[in-house]
This record gives sequence, structure tokens and C-alpha cells, in this order.
Amino acid sequence: MLDSGSDAYGSSAAGYDSVIEPFARPIRLAGIGMLPPLAGKSVLDIGCGTGAQLKLYQEAGCRVYGVDLSPAMVQAARAKLGPGAGVQRGDACRIPIADQA
Repeated sequence: MLDSGSDAYGSSAAGYDSVIEPFARPIRLAGIGMLPPLAGKSVLDIGCGTGAQLKLYQEAGCRVYGVDLSPAMVQAARAKLGPGAGVQRGDACRIPIADQA
């Protein structure tokens, strides 16, 4: 289902975090703080954008995986999360990650 309109967020990828994170980060941190210990768990974020949410899970000791339709967002997430993260371009209707991964 990938199509030519799939990079609607591409032009905003470079500045996305500087606009969104001042508002979203405190909420994300509060949410993660309500969870039981996460070290060693796996997290899949569908529509991961720049990987900001995944970065918090990674810092909590999780193995992180992300899927986003936008090539620019995938590139930003990979840069943020490093080579240990599994970030792929894909459609939420057909997630490109094996079951039980």
C-alpha cells in the first residue's frame, strides 16, 4: 500500500522534534514512568516518526523496533536510535517485521 503520497511528513522531518518534543516529551516520560520495569522488553512503534518515543524506551533498556511510511522520518529515527534499533519503512497495514520478533 506504499504510494507516492507516503512522504507527506518528509519535509517536516528535520525540524519535527524541535516543534513537537517540548510538548510531547513530558507526557511521554510520565507515561513510561507509570509502566513496570521495561529492561529487556521489546517495543514496536508503528508510525514511529523520528523515533522520539522509541528513544525513551531504548534508554529504559528495551529493544526497539519502528515502522514509518515516510523515508525521511525513518532516516531521522535511524540516526537518533543507532544501529541497534530495527527501524524500517513500511505500511501499518502490512508491518515488515516478523511475528514474535
